[in-house]
Parts: sequence; C-alpha cells; structure tokens
Amino acid sequence: MSQNHLTIDFPIKGPANAKALTEELPPLMPDFAKTQDQLGTVHFSRFMVKGDEKLLFLSDLDGAIDTHLARLVENAGPVLDAIFKHVDEAPATRVADNPQRVITWLKYHIREPLDTYFA
Repeated sequence: MSQNHLTIDFPIKGPANAKALTEELPPLMPDFAKTQDQLGTVHFSRFMVKGDEKLLFLSDLDGAIDTHLARLVENAGPVLDAIFKHVDEAPATRVADNPQRVITWLKYHIREPLDTYFA
C-alpha cells in the first residue's frame, strides 16, 4: 500500500472568517480525530490557519488519495460543512447532499508539496 501526503487549500473569505474558524474548529476536532481513526489509513493530520487567507489541511495517509477523499467526505461532513461556511467559492451544497461535488472541489484545491520524506 502506498503512502501519500495530502494538502488541501481552503481559501478563507477574510479576517472575520479566519477568526471564526480558529474558534469553531477546535471543538469539532475530537470527533474528527475519531473519524480518521476509524478510517484506519491516517498517520497524521492537522488543520492550520495561515494568516487571514487560507486554511490548510495537511495529512499523511496510506492508500490512494481519491479513496481517502471519498471516505473523508462520507464520514466527516459536519466538519467540512463548518469549514465551507467560511471559504471563498465553496461548494454550494451541504456535504451530505452532494458528496461528489465536494470531492471535486477538494481535488481541485489539492496542493502538491514542495518535497516529501519517506523513511
């Protein structure tokens, strides 16, 4: 099974939305961590607010990114819905209502790392 690094760039609407994310995301993280544990393929992940412009999701995982995104969307909809309220040009849907649209949006916002390290 291959190991992959995933970085998703969520462009934030502005300073007030960046501040809201720093307040709204932490209480959601325990359930999000349980979801990722249940997936069984995540080695590491975190969200990072970078200035007022973007929220980054960084993750190291086993298996294909497409499979991971589909499983993440299926199981972590409430967290993604909370994030998308603060994101420019977010999918105009709740995650549960149109998972394929959300997956397409996430794929478009994947950023390739400058470099990766595998032991």
